Amino acid sequence: MFFIIQYSLIVSLEESALCKLFGSEYNIYRKNVSALVPRISPWKGGAPTKPGHLLKTIKTEKRTLQNIVLVLLLIILRNQI
Repeated sequence: MFFIIQYSLIVSLEESALCKLFGSEYNIYRKNVSALVPRISPWKGGAPTKPGHLLKTIKTEKRTLQNIVLVLLLIILRNQI
């Protein structure tokens, strides 16, 4: 449940930031690509982009990774008691 709440907050904040950054271009993308369900066929709209660096991606997802580790540790500790 915690993950669902956290993830929905992250998605809403990211969508708000992307709307401000890219404007109507992002709104067109958002109408064609679901935030949660992957598309079966690739979306052909917009300019092609190169994939980002893995380390940069990990840094941007630091809080999410920390929370996942925390939840896993709590589950392990709970099962030890």
